[in-house]
Formats: sequence, structure tokens, C-alpha cells
Amino acid sequence: MNGVGNALDNWIVGNTGSNVLDGKEGNDLLSASSGNDSLYGGAGNDILEGQDGADTLEGGAGVDALFGGSGGDTLRVGWDRGLLAGGKGSDRLYSSSDSTTVVAFNKGDGADVLYTQGTQEITVSLGGGIRYEDIKFKRSGSDLYMLFNSTSTDSLRVVNYYGVSASLRPALAMQMLNEPSGVYAPGSIDVLRDNKVEQFDASRIVADFDVAYAATYSLRTGGAWAVMGSLLNAHLSGSDSVALGGDLAYLYGQTTGLGGVGMVAANSVLSDANFGTATQTLHSNLTVGAGAPRMVG
Repeated sequence: MNGVGNALDNWIVGNTGSNVLDGKEGNDLLSASSGNDSLYGGAGNDILEGQDGADTLEGGAGVDALFGGSGGDTLRVGWDRGLLAGGKGSDRLYSSSDSTTVVAFNKGDGADVLYTQGTQEITVSLGGGIRYEDIKFKRSGSDLYMLFNSTSTDSLRVVNYYGVSASLRPALAMQMLNEPSGVYAPGSIDVLRDNKVEQFDASRIVADFDVAYAATYSLRTGGAWAVMGSLLNAHLSGSDSVALGGDLAYLYGQTTGLGGVGMVAANSVLSDANFGTATQTLHSNLTVGAGAPRMVG
């Protein structure tokens, strides 16, 4: 099945076959199903959901949010701001060429590969039960690995991070969602856990890793380095009411996921000038679920 939109805000839903869905202009919601699908947002601020299968999602012009679902997917935002969430399976992610990108990753999302373009900031938003103690960094050749469990089956590989000079690397930030892992402790003196959302300068964490890498033989021969000791120095802020990537990044990282989020509410997150570049206010489930159509999640 092929589905092609127009200049309006389209809602296009695929079937169990291998669909080609193209939103064209407008702020669209494209939702595939269980086939190996190709989704193209076109112009406008679009939301693309691959669901099951090995899907290809391309945002096109505008601010886009791409959710791969299960399977080995390829996700590519355009040159504007974007959010990439590969979902379960080993996915290939391509960041924005000209603006910031939020990469959302949950426990169980698999071994993903991130291809960066230039110095534009990338925020890695971690949820779904990932704990601080799970996070380790590793270097292999010119690639930087962020590992999120003890067996390294959950990871984000930043391709060729060390293959260019430091001035040409993307700035890295990290966002931690504490509720899904059960460590959120409101009122605590622990600044890493006293808020639902914590922000970190991940480039600073990488700098600490680089110092340890140069001084430690085991790291230069494939070992992994726990980030825990670097987090306090890299901590920037915490909040119960705002997050980078807004409701889309926040809800993706929760156990409930994005199912039921209204198209209008989701597009309002993307259309906010702060999307991807600064924190956005989080809203209640009643607010984000208002109106139809809704995301499959």
C-alpha cells in the first residue's frame, strides 16, 4: 500500500504490507504497521512511526520526530531540529546536518549506530529503566561507544567521533529520566536523583573518559569505563517539570510510552522554538492525549 498526503496536516496509516507513506507538505502523522516500510515526512513538522519490521524513516524539511519501533530501522532527520528513537532492534540513526538532535534511548532498545554531521549538539535522553550504574563509555578505533547494560547489548555507537579533530566533533549532552528506573527521590540531598529529569554535559564526561583512556591500558585494549565518578562534575540542572525534547522525549522514556498522544499535542511540541535546543514544559497525560488522531506508540 502507498499513501501520499498533500499540503494539509495529514494522518496516514499503513497496513501489514510493506508500505510507502509520504506526507508531503503539512504537519503530518505517519504510522506504519508490521511490514518493512518507508516513511517520508516531506516539508512540515512531522511525526513518523515505523512500528514492526525493518523500516526507513526520513523526516525531510522541518522539525521531525522519528520512532522506529521494533526491528532494525534506519532513521534520518533532515537539516532542522529532530528527535530520533530507534526502538527495539539494532538501528541506524542519522542526526541533523544543521541543527540539534535529541536521541532517545531506553533499556532494551538494542545496539544502535549514530552517524553525526558536524558540530551540532546531540542530546542523548536515557529512560526505560537505565540506571546511572549501567552507563559505561568505551572506544574502539575512531568510534565512541556508550554502553547501557552489563552485556553491552544496549549501546549507542557514535561513528568516527575520534576520527575528526575535537573542534569538529558534535557537542554532547545527556538527559536522565529517573522515574522508570525507580531511583527518583524527591526532596533528597542527592542531586542526581532528586528530580524526575537530570541534565548533564556529556562532552565533559567524555573528556574525563579520554584522560582515563590515555592512562589505562585496559581501556586501550577494549575495556569499558564507568561514568558514575564523573557525573557530579558534569551535572548541569534538574527539574520535575521540563525536559529536552519535551513531552515526546519524556513519554518515550516512561514505561507507558507514546501510545495515545494526540497529533495536535505532539505537533505543538515540535513547533515550539525550544524543541531540541532548550527544555520544554511537560504536560499532563490528559493534555497530551487530547484530540484525535493519536500516536500508536
